[in-house]
Amino acid sequence: MKPENAIEIDNVSKVYYVAESVTEARGRARVLRNLTSPLRRLRATLAGQSAFGAEIPVKALDEVSFEVPQGKILGLIGKNGSGKSTLLKILSRITAPSSGQVRIRGKVGSLLEVGTGFHQELTGRENIYMNGAVLGMTRADINRHFDDIIGFAGVGAFLDTPVKRYSSGMRVRLAFAVSAFFEPEVLLIDEVLSVGDAEFQKRSLGKISDVSRDGRTVVIVSHNLSAILSHCDLVAWLNKGKLASVGNTAQITSEYLLSSTFESDTLAGEKRFRDFVPSDKYPFELLAMRTYDDQQHVRSSFLNGMPVVVELEFKLGAPKWCTTTPSVRCIGCVGLSRPICSIRDRITSTRSCKFTAKMC
Repeated sequence: MKPENAIEIDNVSKVYYVAESVTEARGRARVLRNLTSPLRRLRATLAGQSAFGAEIPVKALDEVSFEVPQGKILGLIGKNGSGKSTLLKILSRITAPSSGQVRIRGKVGSLLEVGTGFHQELTGRENIYMNGAVLGMTRADINRHFDDIIGFAGVGAFLDTPVKRYSSGMRVRLAFAVSAFFEPEVLLIDEVLSVGDAEFQKRSLGKISDVSRDGRTVVIVSHNLSAILSHCDLVAWLNKGKLASVGNTAQITSEYLLSSTFESDTLAGEKRFRDFVPSDKYPFELLAMRTYDDQQHVRSSFLNGMPVVVELEFKLGAPKWCTTTPSVRCIGCVGLSRPICSIRDRITSTRSCKFTAKMC
């Protein structure tokens, strides 16, 4: 393992098996046949096959390889079902890869699901000690950080209440607080932070930054691309179990958004107005509106700070020409209220015109 890396993932694949779709009658007959034949069931189990029917292999991860340097925050992005949570479970050693190898330097703390590691019948206080012990903290470590954990989670008034009466947000706050003050060398966080409110998300992201500044490594899965952009040093994009790209945060996040636009069924970023009826007083007919990025790609999703080019296509009944530069605001067009700052094209057509403006 390279001395500068905290995580090395080398050709990791994970294969799951799903039952083959069969008719109800065939499925019932197969189950009954295997229930009445223990020897056949045992033979299938020893061969690693399903005793109750054929199975189809599905690759959740397909030869994924990348490295995470020590002290960096890695963001894992991708659509639902792309393999992000599966990769975190492999890094947490909850499940083993079907092939490949994972190398991690130091202790690993993980927060993968709401309430993971909590016993519903125990109180918040008891669960702190139990969850800390599961993570590898000693009782002295827990006592030293106990007040900080309670203060960060904000559940002091409910400390001696069973966790089963906690809301999902309270459970997430408490679980994150225990994991954060565990001080692992590698902290793995799934999309559970989306359950918390805005204030808790802000504190959590600040704590993640503090963890990174202390020289520890964080891997976070999130669909909140704004948080990914503002806090992650690098990004890995998973697509259908394969590693699509890894590297610069802004570049790969933009590519991910652009691919989502291209894969949509309709041309996102373009709206055609087929039922627009011009008035006699203002002989103006709006034909279409499009939004572009600065690379001239039609798209509907934009990152914070990214330039937005708005194009209006219309017809003028009269006059035959115009060279005016209208004052335009994009309220209702792209959901922004800032005025247009620069005009790229002036209206200089006779009957069919296009007006293009750029948001700074």
